Amino acid sequence: MMRPAAAPLFREKIAKAYEGKFGITPRVYECKPSAGAGELAS
Repeated sequence: MMRPAAAPLFREKIAKAYEGKFGITPRVYECKPSAGAGELAS
């Protein structure tokens, strides 16, 4: 996880590095964490 303001620069840098290494332009998806796992009540 990172600060939301850092995401655009991270996306740009990671995409350039990936493309440089593999020759493929990646798709980078933003994900937001949820509350996580918990006990299910029946």
